[in-house]
This record gives sequence, C-alpha cells and structure tokens, in this order.
Amino acid sequence: MSLETFYIDRIQQLKKGNMDVYEQVLKEVRGAMATWEAVKYASRDKQIEIYYKLDDAIKLKNSPIDIKKLSYAIQHSRSGVGGCAMTDFECKFCGKEEMWGNTNTPGICKECATEMARNITKYNYDILKGE
Repeated sequence: MSLETFYIDRIQQLKKGNMDVYEQVLKEVRGAMATWEAVKYASRDKQIEIYYKLDDAIKLKNSPIDIKKLSYAIQHSRSGVGGCAMTDFECKFCGKEEMWGNTNTPGICKECATEMARNITKYNYDILKGE
C-alpha cells in the first residue's frame, strides 16, 4: 500500500461487507451514487472525506452502544427535584434554547447529547461492563 493510494485502498477494504454504509456515505458526500471508477479517480481531498466518513459510519453501525439510549442517559443524568412546569433552558455547549418538561433542566440540548453519544461510540470509549 503506497502513500499515494492509501485512502482509496482503505476505502476498498472498508466497503467490503459494508456496501449499505458505503452507498449511504457516497450519497452524503457526492449527493448521489458514484461508480467505483469515479471514486478511485476522485480528488485526494474527496477520497479523504469519503474514507473518514465511511470509517466513522462503520464504527457507529458495528458498535454495541445504542446512541439514542446513550444520548437520553446523558441528557437525563442530572439528579434532583424538579417542579412540574415546562421550562426553557439554554444549552451550555451550543447556546441553543430548548424546552424541558420540568424545572430541573439538563443544561445540554438533545442535539449536543446525541453528538456526545456519537463521539463516545466512534472513538471507542470502553463503557460496557467487562465480563
């Protein structure tokens, strides 16, 4: 594997057994499906983008972690007593305002909690109990 063909070689390896993810990434990056020849002769920057997005998507697909459940756990991890009133709060990460079901607001919006859960999953943080 040469440095010149590193990304295209890695894309070819990653897509084996993951064609559904590969096709999804191509649609995201290029706006439509593309032939293997088009990907092979695409610019190095485009190949790098495809490689990293494909690698991340495969990690997310194969992870035993349920991102939706983890993001829910992140957002709901605050303990304490809350009054029964719909309450606006500002996300401490992105500044977006969101509505919460009681006065014990989480301080993190659903979008930021989901992104945090994706990053935990993609970067292989070991959060599962060992056997």
